Amino acid sequence: MKLGFLINGFAVGLLLNLGSFTLPNIPTAEALCAAPQAPNLLGNWRNVDANTRGIRRINIKYLCEDVRRCDAETGQCSPVRVGYYIQPFGACSPRDCDWGDNPATFASGSLTANINQSFARRNLRARIISSGSRRGQLMLTWRTEFTDGSGRSNYTRVEYFVK
Repeated sequence: MKLGFLINGFAVGLLLNLGSFTLPNIPTAEALCAAPQAPNLLGNWRNVDANTRGIRRINIKYLCEDVRRCDAETGQCSPVRVGYYIQPFGACSPRDCDWGDNPATFASGSLTANINQSFARRNLRARIISSGSRRGQLMLTWRTEFTDGSGRSNYTRVEYFVK
């Protein structure tokens, strides 16, 4: 017995009692993402203090992949990253230390990210300064809480960045 039906305008033939089932090659879906709320935060920023012992540079990006990617053959879908990400680079030698891409949330004009490293937890808050001599600069306030039992004192630091 044969049955035929349509899926998204494609004819699909289903053969019952014959053990075969074939789906047509259906194109992947696309969707549009909403624009980021703070496009002026996006980009590569460098510390105004070239000799900082803190964060030398920071990359802020907005990833817009609101469609799950699925393999047509296996049916397996992979998760995607959506939203703001902050990637700081700490002052290290001979090369700056990449602290990785860290998801960030946007609220009240600021991006906030939490980073858990093996020896410390860090909280970063980034915003654009809107007035004064630092107008247009990125102000990064970050707090480090040591979790390794070393006895080092926790600290908070404020640093400024330009594109």
